Amino acid sequence: MSSPKDITITIPVTYSGYSDQFVFDQELPKTLTLDIRDIGRNLRSILNQDLRINIDLSPYLHKEKARVRLNEEELRLLVKRILPNSTTILKVTPKDVSFDYHIQPTKKVDVDYSSIEISTAPQYQIVGNISMTPSQVQIFGDQSVIDSISTIYAESLQVTDLREAFSTTVDLLAPTGVRVQPSSVSITCSVEQYTEKSFTVPIHVQDLPEYEDIQVFPDEVKVAVRVGLPHYDAVTEDDIEVICHYKENAAALELEVITNNPYITKTRLSKSFVEYYYTTSIYEEDSDGGSADAVPTY
Repeated sequence: MSSPKDITITIPVTYSGYSDQFVFDQELPKTLTLDIRDIGRNLRSILNQDLRINIDLSPYLHKEKARVRLNEEELRLLVKRILPNSTTILKVTPKDVSFDYHIQPTKKVDVDYSSIEISTAPQYQIVGNISMTPSQVQIFGDQSVIDSISTIYAESLQVTDLREAFSTTVDLLAPTGVRVQPSSVSITCSVEQYTEKSFTVPIHVQDLPEYEDIQVFPDEVKVAVRVGLPHYDAVTEDDIEVICHYKENAAALELEVITNNPYITKTRLSKSFVEYYYTTSIYEEDSDGGSADAVPTY
């Protein structure tokens, strides 16, 4: 039977059981160093494992501020759970975990993204909206300080000539004495190349009274629409309507484009106004008590 051997290993430590309101006045140890003893076969097994421990701090955090100490016995019990029963723990370094903590006041505030500028190269467009998240963050600090803060600003970012999808993180500007969580935000957008597609579309008059009838001139108009190249064939004339609203005694009627296809991102009319003339008139009675023929009113 092989003789026991002594080795030293270092394992990572994580902590849980507390919120971002808790501020630790000392940095908590990120690793524990263990001197252990066992036979060679068991030691090799230990070395081949991804050993780590998590320390739940919730049982120790009951006041607004206090000092916490996890003694050597508590640390040994935590370490023992992840080691074989045959393993002897000779030493744990550090031998205890001690720290002071206090709870900071907190509130939620908006993020201001006005310093972010993103533009594309010619013949490219941003698809949908630029995603800037989150819209709100949590701030921590003395009550008198955070009471005066309603907005946290993102650092400036200027991106130009984009031709492909873009994603990055931007730090937030934390005022002196204030902690921001999260401390950075995400910026993401999709980009595609676009082209134009043209259609000749009839003009429809709306809001016309029952007793009136008019003819617009011209009665159709050319519409150019911007569409992403991947969706070129998905846009047809049926996706576009051109209308104008009747206004009595107006010199001309303004045209408006209505689209129902999300792939159309911009429209351009060959003209903005159309003229019109009346195709009915008020009927006057003739001398025989009948009605005179209708004469168009221009």
